[in-house]
Amino acid sequence: MRGPLFILIAAIAWGLEYPLLTSCAKALGMPLTGACLFMVSSALLGVSLLVRHACMARAGEANPWPGWSALSPTLLVGAFGIVANLSGLEGARLTTPVNMAALARSDVLFSLLISTIVFRERIARQAWLFVPVMLLGAALLTGVFRGSLGRASIGDALVLVSAFFVAANAFAAQRALRRLNGLAVGFMNCTFNAVMFVAVVACTDSLSAIPAALRGEMGISLIALGFLAYVFFACYNLGLRTCPAWEARLICLLAPVVAAAVSWGFQGKSPESGQIPGMLLILLGAAGIVWLRAGRDTAAKAASAGSEMCTATERTST
Repeated sequence: MRGPLFILIAAIAWGLEYPLLTSCAKALGMPLTGACLFMVSSALLGVSLLVRHACMARAGEANPWPGWSALSPTLLVGAFGIVANLSGLEGARLTTPVNMAALARSDVLFSLLISTIVFRERIARQAWLFVPVMLLGAALLTGVFRGSLGRASIGDALVLVSAFFVAANAFAAQRALRRLNGLAVGFMNCTFNAVMFVAVVACTDSLSAIPAALRGEMGISLIALGFLAYVFFACYNLGLRTCPAWEARLICLLAPVVAAAVSWGFQGKSPESGQIPGMLLILLGAAGIVWLRAGRDTAAKAASAGSEMCTATERTST
């Protein structure tokens, strides 16, 4: 049960991020919010890595620091992460926490498309039935049928761009995780993003804006945002050690629910017409795709185990 529990904590932290992220991005802008967010989370992940290394050294376990050959796959992780976070933070400034949280789950849909188009994986036909369900949910959530497109719709489009690169980032991270542990991948991802956002702040404003932003009430919000990102990266990667990936993705569908509860319950906002059905349809579609792919993976493993058993039986009989 430890794996799903870690994923649950990560999903709650992720959901709590969205209302805080949108308010900080609207108040400070995308570059400054991103710089502070990733500097805090990178620092906390770095400390966690040092503690892990020290504990393993005390226990007499081999834990060498990775060389460049092991770190090089994280370049692609960082590149996709930078694009995802640039578009996501700008989208957060222009849309609502609920829209952002729900549309971000379109990464499940984009993962399906990348698997099919790029990696030529065979996907169950039933999974494609959930694609129009998610598209209808996105249309309801973003106000297509209400005729309320405008500034918010640009933010929603940027969130969808972010969701695509989150999906691409996940495929790149899978490759990087063959050589590195989850904390190291998360640290490199956050560090690349921190450097990029600090550079943007230096070009558009001044580096002195970063320590100034980290003071007062806004500073507390930014530090809390960085801490929530750290909790997500740390707990999600710890949970994936024992929790199947499909189960982790299903649990993460709770993030928009948490964001909606905070936004509608504690920030005094109320849902517009169509938002609740739209959010539910997106979650239903994402859950359906993940569930069907999980069933396919389980069947494939069972078939593989069956063929191995038959081979072993043949060898015994001969």
